[in-house]
Amino acid sequence: MNILRAISGLTCRLVIRSRLFACLFFLLLLGVVGLLLTIKGDGTPAGQVYVLLRYALAYIQGLLSVATLWTACALTAGEIEDRTLQMTLVRAVHRWQIWLGKWMGLLVVNAALLLWGSALIFGLVQWTLRDNLECEQLLAVRREAVRLGEEAASLRVVAPGERTEWRFRVLGRSVSTAAPTLEYVWQSSDPERLKLTEGRWEFRAEGGMPISVTVTNFTGRRGWVRAPVGMTAGASEMTVAFENNNRRHPVTFVFTPENQPVLLMPAGTLTGNLGRAIFVLWARLAFLAALGITVGCLLSTPVAAFVSFSCVVVLAFSGYIRSVVATGVFYVPHEGGTPEMGPLDAGIHALFRAVEWVIRPLTGVDPLTLLAEGRQIAGAAVVSAVFWQAAVYAAVLWLAGSWLFSRREIGAVA
Repeated sequence: MNILRAISGLTCRLVIRSRLFACLFFLLLLGVVGLLLTIKGDGTPAGQVYVLLRYALAYIQGLLSVATLWTACALTAGEIEDRTLQMTLVRAVHRWQIWLGKWMGLLVVNAALLLWGSALIFGLVQWTLRDNLECEQLLAVRREAVRLGEEAASLRVVAPGERTEWRFRVLGRSVSTAAPTLEYVWQSSDPERLKLTEGRWEFRAEGGMPISVTVTNFTGRRGWVRAPVGMTAGASEMTVAFENNNRRHPVTFVFTPENQPVLLMPAGTLTGNLGRAIFVLWARLAFLAALGITVGCLLSTPVAAFVSFSCVVVLAFSGYIRSVVATGVFYVPHEGGTPEMGPLDAGIHALFRAVEWVIRPLTGVDPLTLLAEGRQIAGAAVVSAVFWQAAVYAAVLWLAGSWLFSRREIGAVA
């Protein structure tokens, strides 16, 4: 244990002395503050908060991912190339201890930088909403309520003068200081998709009086309606109804099974949700550090960095890979039908299935989108990310890296 502590401490000291830590420290400061000053969103406080949470956290993730991969590759490959690693190997130190110590050092560095970045985001969000009376509403975290009924996700067609409704179960405790929010997407029969359409939503808690809100929105665009604060207090169910009362421009509204209304119930604050998002990002950086160190045990620094970044590119195309595995279609031609799958296509499809099976645990929850939209990041998702990325996959890479490290001739004369 003392050996691991010493190696991890030396790794942290090396990163700090190389001025990389200070460079990343100021790049995080300039990037997050620069996003606040240059991107205004839609001009509303909610838009500014979305920009800070979505784009600033994406900037932090991208910057630290690149720095982690390059540093991890250079920690092993660089020391082998300049022959400084021989001074460590002459001592009674196993190579698996060197791998693990360097990985633990990178975990500490990344944790410190993530805490600094999250503190910047949280402080700027509080500063942006310092004079806003709806600060508590904008920073509330919500989770989806469960729809009730067998036809909850069925196609709904609402003709002029008609109405339809959905029933939701209120999840556990009621929060009286934050309002439930309805998220919806409607389609209309109006051929002019860029034209605003009008409808009326009605909220009724169990045993309470109905409250109506008239809204306007574009066809196919996501919209949100906030229910009154505290209307679900003491209720176990809530009914949401939509009424097509647009008499000036009568149209038919359609709610598809994929775009059913979602009732978001208050479930916490920004502080806890931001902390869970940081844990997920830390787990991803732990996996990237393990990947870089393992590849660096076998290849030179530039080649190891190229291979590591190639693996990240594969992860970036995980959505396309899942689509190919599910549909068996690599592309959709502009003219004609889908081409038949030949022997070569079948082999490539099998390769895609294997890749999808390997990367599936690495492409779970997206904390950036959930955090920016005010949706709760479930604790189970955080545990799953830490378990798979920072434990299982890191352990597999540790075993592979230790074996590759032991097979490599460190003291060979070039």
